[in-house]
Amino acid sequence: MLQVTILIAGDLCPTSNNIELFEKSDIRSLLGDELFALWNNADFRVFNLETPITDVKTPIQKHGPNLCAPTRTMNGITALQPSLIILSNNHILDQGPQGLDNTISLLRKNNIEFIGAGSNLIEASRPYILQDKGIRVGF
Repeated sequence: MLQVTILIAGDLCPTSNNIELFEKSDIRSLLGDELFALWNNADFRVFNLETPITDVKTPIQKHGPNLCAPTRTMNGITALQPSLIILSNNHILDQGPQGLDNTISLLRKNNIEFIGAGSNLIEASRPYILQDKGIRVGF
């Protein structure tokens, strides 16, 4: 029987507590030994990126925090080797269109697939299919 392992993680967010680990790509310390082993053994790794990635702060007016992670945190995000990143969340526009555009640009530059946001509704709502070992999983 064919099978794949999918690890789906929520709310990845570089913060002041872990930003250095992201910068240094120290994913073992970032995840801890047990999660690191699970992460590396998964066929597919999917997570929600809970913040825009940008060095230019353009916070929108809102209630609650305006999240933002510097571009140097892409080192750790890339080291996590995500199969897919989900951007449809309540913080991706915290730094306005500029923050979203910069995040998308960085993901594309690093060949990281993403869904849930884009420059228009068609792009933002496009599905994505992960494939491995003859198994297809749609998001």
